[in-house]
Amino acid sequence: MSILRSQLEVNHLRTACDQLPTCYEPFQDYSQLEEALAEVVETIAPVWPLKDYVAVNPYAGISHRSFQDARAYLKVFSDCETLMPIEYYSAEYHHGRFAQEDIEVAIEELKSIGLSQTLTAEQIAQNLAAIGLNDLSPDQFEAAPNLDRPVRTIADTVNRWLGMEIDWSEAIVDEISKHCAAHYDQGQATWPSPYKDLSLYEAWQKVAQHDRNIEILGLTGFRKFVAGLPRSPEATIAFSLKQLGVPQPLWSTFLLCQAFSMPGWSAWTKYQTSWAGHSNSDRNDLVGLLAIRLA
Repeated sequence: MSILRSQLEVNHLRTACDQLPTCYEPFQDYSQLEEALAEVVETIAPVWPLKDYVAVNPYAGISHRSFQDARAYLKVFSDCETLMPIEYYSAEYHHGRFAQEDIEVAIEELKSIGLSQTLTAEQIAQNLAAIGLNDLSPDQFEAAPNLDRPVRTIADTVNRWLGMEIDWSEAIVDEISKHCAAHYDQGQATWPSPYKDLSLYEAWQKVAQHDRNIEILGLTGFRKFVAGLPRSPEATIAFSLKQLGVPQPLWSTFLLCQAFSMPGWSAWTKYQTSWAGHSNSDRNDLVGLLAIRLA
């Protein structure tokens, strides 16, 4: 059954990607794209609406990994940090919630999974004591930015290396959030979206061909670009990955980077895709969100 399902998914991708206009380079890597999208869908955990909220572990999609492996995995493509800052552990040490003996146990546990520690438990305890005590609560600690992250969105890379006046990462996420808020509105909006019956991607393509805001910010020709995109999100993802020159082995990582640049909407579209009970089984708003972010 799993083999049959996989073949059906590949056939669906093949049909979607065949919608690429003839001016685009033909797409051949259907199985690889299906695998990349499957990894993203598996990794992203859904978030439920408040009216019937269900608590979900945001890392449920990677719960099969060890703690250290999950931390390393997330740090490749996101700013997620599963460890608290060193100041937090210093405060816990000063409060007596763990002692040097506990540090020794932790060092032995790390050794058992192949991670060596250059400092002794005594040296670590001395370092924690030297940092000093603070009265911050856990939610007041700020994690250090993941400056060494190897995979970033194009917009983030532009911001970091070209010194743009506009924060394009923020601008793009704001535009996507504006569209998602209108598309998923449940009666609060003064002007309801006329395309709520369409998928997220289809509605965005309709609206973005007329919305001048992103062009006013400086991304000229964007409306014409959107009008020329394929009509399916899978085909747009295929086209975007090829146009951006993303190596095929990095497709899933690069797509995860896009998803984690807007974690709230990724979780919400995962819920819409997997749990909201849409009658159209081909409607995958999480894939649509990825297509929008890449475009």
